[in-house]
Amino acid sequence: MKRKTLLLPFIIYSSNIKYFFRIMRISLFLLFVCVFQLMAEEADAQNAEIKLSQNSMTIKQLVKEIEAQTDYLVVFRDQDVDVNKTVSFRKKSARVSDYLEQVAESTGIGYRFENNYITLVQKDQSIAQNKKRIFGKIVDSMGQPIIGANIVEKGTTNGTTSDIEGNFSLSVSSKAILEVRYIGYAPREVVVGNEQHFKLLLKEDMEILDEVVVIGYGSMTKKELTSAISHVSSKDFLSISNVDPSMMIQGKVAGVSVTNTGMGDPNNQANIQIRGISSRAAGLGPLIVIDGIPGGNLTNINPNDIESMDILKDGAASAIYGTRGSNGVVLITTKKGARDGQLHASYVGTVSANFMIHDLDPLNAEEFRKYRVPNNQGVDQGANTNWLDEITRTGLAHQHTVTLSGGNSRSNYRATIDFKDATGVDIRSDRKEYGARFSLNHTTKSGLLNFSANISPRFVYRNNSDWSVFRAALEANPTTPVFDPNIPGQYSNFNGQAAGMNPVELLKLDQSGGETKL
Repeated sequence: MKRKTLLLPFIIYSSNIKYFFRIMRISLFLLFVCVFQLMAEEADAQNAEIKLSQNSMTIKQLVKEIEAQTDYLVVFRDQDVDVNKTVSFRKKSARVSDYLEQVAESTGIGYRFENNYITLVQKDQSIAQNKKRIFGKIVDSMGQPIIGANIVEKGTTNGTTSDIEGNFSLSVSSKAILEVRYIGYAPREVVVGNEQHFKLLLKEDMEILDEVVVIGYGSMTKKELTSAISHVSSKDFLSISNVDPSMMIQGKVAGVSVTNTGMGDPNNQANIQIRGISSRAAGLGPLIVIDGIPGGNLTNINPNDIESMDILKDGAASAIYGTRGSNGVVLITTKKGARDGQLHASYVGTVSANFMIHDLDPLNAEEFRKYRVPNNQGVDQGANTNWLDEITRTGLAHQHTVTLSGGNSRSNYRATIDFKDATGVDIRSDRKEYGARFSLNHTTKSGLLNFSANISPRFVYRNNSDWSVFRAALEANPTTPVFDPNIPGQYSNFNGQAAGMNPVELLKLDQSGGETKL
């Protein structure tokens, strides 16, 4: 097989060479200054001191003090952490980490810093006492630091990533085994034992580098791919139960941002940005190409049908798709039937739940009567209503996929049927999907002609959320009943209230939804 090489012209006029390199030096200098500044700010934040009004208080009161005096947001699950426990502190002024250590000693409630978040978790006291801090550096075969390598304590979710210099630190037990992984390199396991400092070498995975990658305008081995093209195969996808397949590559591709600010809403689609904002009217997301057909929608494809995703980030790679590829291109390749002459059948099912882990704490009915009513800032209407509880629930989602595939070296087929049912965190939003995909591929005996057929019908029925009700619930009078006590079956009137509307009435009576048939 002859290899085709794509040549791209790259010209810099000699009169501009000095100016070009000068700009490059200035840009790199500013980049390093920003990175080190952020690292310094993060270190300072962990050493921030706070002052307490008293030496003894509940964990909930301590959380409020930390959030009020620092930029940290403390998150926890009510079923895992009892925030009503009282802890006695030795000092009224100390670092945040010192107070959290005293909480761990007294209650067995552990903590970890993650960017601007502090996560509280319930830990076994004996395990917490056996923890120790280890330090290390991840390098490649040339001795260069590897940035963003994943270091995880085996069998747990306790982990971290290497920084810009390849360094990392992590609290683990003395019997822990470290799993170190990075795309393109062979994974490595290290026993911690009595060691505290590690220098870990990762070797390139030659089997991965020799994989043939099919991209938008040809094919090449993975080791020949430039940074402008990223390939993520199905074995590298994140295991998720979200209905949006784009979340499977979150954090997997450098320079590609995948965010979903409304995971509790099953109809909210993730935002993908490859090269930042470059359009005012044509949208900011990339062009989605499914099996060579541009203009697809990721939410209308079953994640179990995806074989790989290729992200084209530079202008030359996406130029084949014209101006539609100005924000980058995501190439989706779906799975094809087996070629071993046997029939294969499989079933994949997932169940997940979404819930609020750190509720905001507005005034309850008793506090409202104590602080607002005497100051003529509200009217006591006699009820005790938690409006956030009234409009929220635990969102449940389940997905089911049945697959049949088979074929031989010349012909193969694959058929899938899937069903998804997801409810949102609010009491109105939900999404039901019924879909199928059938693919048939045939090659003539001479190999001259290839025939491919794809059929993928999908029916989506959805009820949309209204995010404004969360603000209304926070502003609503907690002494107002959900229903008018004088008129059975009628919702309470919110005239004169800051909320302006009864949030339960809005979600129950207003309809906002639709159907999509593809």
